Amino acid sequence: MNIGERIRRFRRERNWTQADLARVVGIQKQNISRYESGRVEPRRDKLQQFADAFDITVEELMGLVDSRQDDLPEDPELKKLFAEVAELPDQDVEALKRIMTLVVRQHKVRSAMAS
Repeated sequence: MNIGERIRRFRRERNWTQADLARVVGIQKQNISRYESGRVEPRRDKLQQFADAFDITVEELMGLVDSRQDDLPEDPELKKLFAEVAELPDQDVEALKRIMTLVVRQHKVRSAMAS
């Protein structure tokens, strides 16, 4: 995964639009699009701004370390699916979030009723 894809992944994880991220970082929305598409690579100072916006390290942003590995499910099939979600269009990611939210809510209701 290149830096643009990682920026897009971290942005989507926060449910931010490109315009939202541009405001947080202090750049124009078009630049976010250029970075995410891979047409332009951000300079080191911009990498730090992105990392600060996402509340991660530059190393995490660049994919050199992944402190979130512990957060991933143990199931190899789920790990593979979660990794592939970053490549989906925004509307598909939102649909998956809705489905997952419904499943989790249903589980909580069943658990509460069983108590």
